[in-house]
Amino acid sequence: MAKKQSEPKLTRAIHSIRLAEVNAGKLAALDAVWIAYKLLCEQYLALFCTQVKPNAEIEFRFGSSLSARWQREAVRQAAGIAKSWLSNRKRRWGEYNGKVKWYESLDDKDKHARKKPEWIEPLLPELHQVSIQASTNVAEQVKSTDERVLALEAAKDTVFDFWLRLSTLTKGEPLYFPVKLARHHRKMLSGHVPNGNLTLSRHDGWWWLSLSLSDPLPEVNAVSKVIGLDVGIVNFLTDSEGNHFGTVGKGFMREVERVKLKTVRKAKLRACLQKKGVAKDKLPSTSSARVQRLSRRVKHDIQTAVVECVDAHPDTLFVVENLDVSGMRFKARRMNRYLRASQIGHIQEHLYWTALKRGLPIVAVPAAYSSQGCPNCHYADRSNRLTQQTFCCVKCGYKGHADVVAARNLENRLNDEELLARPRKDDIKQLLDRRHAAWLVSAPS
Repeated sequence: MAKKQSEPKLTRAIHSIRLAEVNAGKLAALDAVWIAYKLLCEQYLALFCTQVKPNAEIEFRFGSSLSARWQREAVRQAAGIAKSWLSNRKRRWGEYNGKVKWYESLDDKDKHARKKPEWIEPLLPELHQVSIQASTNVAEQVKSTDERVLALEAAKDTVFDFWLRLSTLTKGEPLYFPVKLARHHRKMLSGHVPNGNLTLSRHDGWWWLSLSLSDPLPEVNAVSKVIGLDVGIVNFLTDSEGNHFGTVGKGFMREVERVKLKTVRKAKLRACLQKKGVAKDKLPSTSSARVQRLSRRVKHDIQTAVVECVDAHPDTLFVVENLDVSGMRFKARRMNRYLRASQIGHIQEHLYWTALKRGLPIVAVPAAYSSQGCPNCHYADRSNRLTQQTFCCVKCGYKGHADVVAARNLENRLNDEELLARPRKDDIKQLLDRRHAAWLVSAPS
């Protein structure tokens, strides 16, 4: 019998539910779970990053005081972190190879004046922050100690909204943690049932609970127009009608440089203390509150820009570029820092999520030469970009804002079957060159 496919859903998280009513004994038991969980998770992190491919269903390799269910949760979390680490390492390896090719292309005089690029192996990931990603295998929400919760609504007859049943290191003796929801949490959970995933984290001396909800996808609305959307650093979103939505704001680049300098100073201090034999747990962290504040600010600005864009086009089919953010890089390190800090990948993710939530269709088309190609004569070359924001075709003289031109190119590619059949960058370049040659023949002298 064929397995029934699950209905596609939208997932949203509910953060910062503080476990404030828990006694010290239960908190100590939760701390003990974290110590064993962290050790096991880091063991599998080292395994996935150095020996085997990340696999959440791998057979257990290490002994632990945790139950088999808890061990599976640790393996799944380690596999997810390892995949991200390996992806970042692959990106950095590509950047290193690019620098080596550039260095080898220099003549002997320039090679002597410059330092040959060196590969620095990234450190293996570690769990610096307390964070446990769990499922209903080890944790579930119950209305009381013997009744499963069916709907989370404002509690009327009880002191607590629900109880969190959590397995511990002692087999057959789970603990029940009382959960009291704030008003805005009740509002978000009203009429919904959390799915089987939750996160337990500890910071500022408290344990915090994060739940997630899964909503079915709404039906796709009828559309009356098509809009191309270009994603960028200076302007988060630009549509083919010439409208811009969101920007990094004033002082962004200056703040990125401050964060970089502070990170470098901390890294040097950490290396110096390591040479002096300071214990690993007493070394200063290279992360800082300034980094987190900048990340939160940029994400907030991105979400605001995406909502404004979708509100401005309520009955629209969006055409976006199939952008590989992990492979994007500039020659200058400074620009690469701006690229990472601008979080272009988050723009795409939130745009997809918001469009699907509103029932608006969104289609991705090949991104190659969308920002360098002329929509008039089809000539595609880097020389068409006079500056980061100015487009001027060197062949036909077509001018416009670079982001608007890119958005119009994306919109035109929606029904371009010949181009859509050639997703490779080289094939698209050859196709655009042929179209430009045909335009030269037919263009008036």
